[in-house]
Amino acid sequence: MFIEIESSYKAIPLLVFKRDRHSSIIKKSHVRIYSDAHALLMAIEEQVQEFQKLIEQQTIQMIEDKERELNEHINHLQASAIHQLTLSQQQWFEKAEEQLNKLLDAQEKRLSEAIADARNNMASAIRNRLIKMNQSDSLIGYLSDALHAELNDVEKSLVIVKSYSDNGTTLTIENDDCMVSINTQELLSELKSCLENISDD
Repeated sequence: MFIEIESSYKAIPLLVFKRDRHSSIIKKSHVRIYSDAHALLMAIEEQVQEFQKLIEQQTIQMIEDKERELNEHINHLQASAIHQLTLSQQQWFEKAEEQLNKLLDAQEKRLSEAIADARNNMASAIRNRLIKMNQSDSLIGYLSDALHAELNDVEKSLVIVKSYSDNGTTLTIENDDCMVSINTQELLSELKSCLENISDD
């Protein structure tokens, strides 16, 4: 880094003797004055060079300081921008996750309600069907087959005794070893109880 000094400021004055044009004699005092002036000019020139170097060094240092400050400011701005971008992305992801969780919760709630409604409707339909089946011939026929199977009566030779009452139909079958009895009302009550437990779950 150099600082250019205008030529009008850096020219060194020339020292000349002023003497009588008609004489070649130089006074001793004039020689002393010239010598002192020359020494002074040399000292001034050295100081000018030192000042020139000092100005150059200070200018270089000032430029380096400003460049360092500028780089630090740029790095700070860049870090701040990255931080803001990261923060914005994080906030966006948090908001998106929150919205997604809300949607999933709402969907799960609707699904649970739909399943509960379906189970309740199904249980209600089955209960109504069971009430109608209390005196159903098809149910009695199915239970009769079950009783024959319980006693290994493959040929269905054993007689099933049926007794009807307000509490349903009671079917009884027996052989030499045991007797098995089943009541339609009790059976249907147990089935309804199981359905109610399923609905509560």
